[in-house]
Amino acid sequence: MSVRMGRREFLGGVLAAGVVAGSGWWWLGSGGDTGESRPGGGTTTLSALPPDVAAVYRYVAANRSLAAHVPCYCGCGQFEGHTSLWDCFMKADGEFDDHAAGCMICLEIGRDIGALAKQGNDLVAIRARIDERFRQYGPPTKTQ
Repeated sequence: MSVRMGRREFLGGVLAAGVVAGSGWWWLGSGGDTGESRPGGGTTTLSALPPDVAAVYRYVAANRSLAAHVPCYCGCGQFEGHTSLWDCFMKADGEFDDHAAGCMICLEIGRDIGALAKQGNDLVAIRARIDERFRQYGPPTKTQ
């Protein structure tokens, strides 16, 4: 007896396979279970990024005093040695780190701190909102 797979089941399977493959690629690229960390990623230029992503990079770069005191929850503290959101966007040498460009958590935190600051929130209120929204994704970086 043959089992016929419908279009919906087929597409669901393809999507699931893509998610699994993508997760494995990310896990191995981030050091995976090898215990290796990847201090610092590659660099990027703003012209290489989509305009909305470049705008978040610009905001973070112009607001170090805020971004350096906001934790990130994507796992970069454990796998890349980051200590704050600032490290997700900027390298120690002043170049743009490519990490945040490929990380939706980093980008969302960057967008959120910009919106919260624009609303007049101070650092304490911004950190509280970020902690509340993102703690479900993992442990925070060891931010001061």
